[in-house]
Amino acid sequence: TAYPTLTGTVPGLDVDPPVPGNPTGLNYTTFYDGNALNIYWRAATDDTTAQDELAYRVLCQPIGLTASVAMDWTLATALAVEASGRFWFPACTDPGSYQTWVQVRDAAENVSTYPYLSGSVPGGDVTAPTLPSTVGNDYSVYYDGSALNVYWRPATDDTTAQADLEYRVTCDGGVALDWTAGVSVPVEASSRYWWPACNTSGSHDVVVTVRDEGGNETAWPTLTGSVP
Repeated sequence: TAYPTLTGTVPGLDVDPPVPGNPTGLNYTTFYDGNALNIYWRAATDDTTAQDELAYRVLCQPIGLTASVAMDWTLATALAVEASGRFWFPACTDPGSYQTWVQVRDAAENVSTYPYLSGSVPGGDVTAPTLPSTVGNDYSVYYDGSALNVYWRPATDDTTAQADLEYRVTCDGGVALDWTAGVSVPVEASSRYWWPACNTSGSHDVVVTVRDEGGNETAWPTLTGSVP
């Protein structure tokens, strides 16, 4: 038999993370300056660590892809500061659409995260794929005796070849088909793509999403079907 869980603290230990510096409006924003998507932020504060001893990290995440570290942990005293007193850093440089954000760490390695910001670097592919017809048999589900299959027509894109567009199928939010290029998706007699989305009994919501090489995504409407 276990005793109840008890909670307590050891005095003197720093367990409180820093407080981000007013991350609203122009105090926390992005701006493309012709070379990079810069991120600007105000200094954080902490209950035990001096402001000059707080360290910051900047991350850049292309939409739909994995985030990368644009600036690793750097003390406040080593950061660039612009005229209004904001810290800044060129977060993302390659063409495309991004999310970028700042993290701050105190001397005890407690970390706080500033909100996510969106921005883009011109010149890349920022246009999402275009859906074909989504009505009737062009986008539908059908139970074939084994699974609830979903059928859809190929999408198009302004820069990515149709065969290189990638598709994902979800059933009730779970991934039934992870990102797969169109050339590798099964095609039935009427040239529709298809995939066995759900195979457990009950009613299900099915969604197909398409992604281009720039990481831009477009989702088909949700379809509902059932497996006996």
